[in-house]
Amino acid sequence: MALSFDNKEYRTINDVKTSFRTSEKTIRKLIDEGHLPQPKIELYGTRSFRYFDDEWMEAAQAYFSSLKNGK
Repeated sequence: MALSFDNKEYRTINDVKTSFRTSEKTIRKLIDEGHLPQPKIELYGTRSFRYFDDEWMEAAQAYFSSLKNGK
C-alpha cells in the first residue's frame, strides 16, 4: 500500500512491516535505537511523510539477516 504521487511510489512503514513480518512498533524501536537508519522525508505540497527507499530496505535486510545468522 505504498503512497503514490506524480507517478512515483513511496514505500511506507506498513509496507516495511509486511515485508519483514514484524510490527510497526518494532521497526520504530529499531530506528530509535540506531539499529536501522532513519527513513527519508518527502515533502509534497503541505504534506511531509517518511518513506523507506531501496537503500533503507537493503540495510534492514542486512540487519535482520544478521539476527538470523547469529552475528
